[in-house]
Amino acid sequence: MTSASKTVEMTEQASTAGRLLRGVSGSITAGLVILALFLIVAQLVASRAGYPGPGMAAVVAHSLAAIGAVPLQRSSDRRRTAVRWWGPLAIMVMAGVVLWFWWWQ
Repeated sequence: MTSASKTVEMTEQASTAGRLLRGVSGSITAGLVILALFLIVAQLVASRAGYPGPGMAAVVAHSLAAIGAVPLQRSSDRRRTAVRWWGPLAIMVMAGVVLWFWWWQ
């Protein structure tokens, strides 16, 4: 069996729900990374201009969420174990916690 046929078999075995879940969690992960980078830049610009900015606690919390989400997403995309299902769910919980505590209060 060639590696190309193994890839086709693995692609055929992936369920539609699993692909959808990993796709949504990948989008959420990308959003967390972009949001963390935006807050880092905003904090740097604000501190240079003499304004308080978003605050170091917000920058650290968003950065930690993004740093935690990227390896979870990567492992859920590549592994065929339980990480494939709980990884995206953990990413969604992390994003929900970040949004709840830093944006909706």
